[in-house]
Amino acid sequence: MSGEVTLELIDRHLADTRAKCREIKQTLDWLKLHLRIEQKSLRACSGRLSDLENRARLARRTGAQVLAAYVDEAIKDLEKEEDALHLRVADLESRLAVTRFTLQRKRRRLVELKRAREIALRRKSRSAATRA
Repeated sequence: MSGEVTLELIDRHLADTRAKCREIKQTLDWLKLHLRIEQKSLRACSGRLSDLENRARLARRTGAQVLAAYVDEAIKDLEKEEDALHLRVADLESRLAVTRFTLQRKRRRLVELKRAREIALRRKSRSAATRA
């Protein structure tokens, strides 16, 4: 009787851990997708910033100081946007690392539970054999 209860508990823990692994994998996929999106936005922002810096230099060389002043303001805004994107990318990378670690821990737990189930099955079969 005790062996059956042990197996039921192990099976319940296995099911729970498998479900948690699926949830973590979905979270990991979501984080990867959003990281790619933010990295793409960051590259686009950096490209626009580079373009504006080139335009500002050209405006100064041609003597268009008013235009250069407008472009400088746009550069400041884009630099703020770029900083925010860097922070978002760093945050997503950090969350990805934590989520990967969590998934690794859960997978190790699955292996441990599978081993425990095998041991419980062996004990149950030995116990049944000694009774017979």
